[in-house]
Amino acid sequence: MLGTVPFVLTGDPLPEALLIAALFLWGVGLGAVVPPNVAATCTPAATSARTVLNRVGGSVGTAVLAVILQDALAGGGAGPQTAYAHTFGWALAFGVLSLVPAALYPRRAPGRS
Repeated sequence: MLGTVPFVLTGDPLPEALLIAALFLWGVGLGAVVPPNVAATCTPAATSARTVLNRVGGSVGTAVLAVILQDALAGGGAGPQTAYAHTFGWALAFGVLSLVPAALYPRRAPGRS
């Protein structure tokens, strides 16, 4: 989520090096996400479910952010840079909101030590 913060900033255009570093940080964060371990007998179903949820969630998230961006662009007064910063602010808020269920996720599977 830290990689999203520079894109939320408005005002003068940000240095290219900062944006590249933010995108790199974003990519490292996405690559570090590891799915939970599942029993070997459940791996095929878990893989399928994860893939479907990933694709559906990505599509819905993209559609929601596209609507937010279109609304900000059509709203008038603000320029494109402000509209994009507003949209990335929503993306950051959704990311922070996703920490709530992640914090409630058990650290270990029930019955395992």
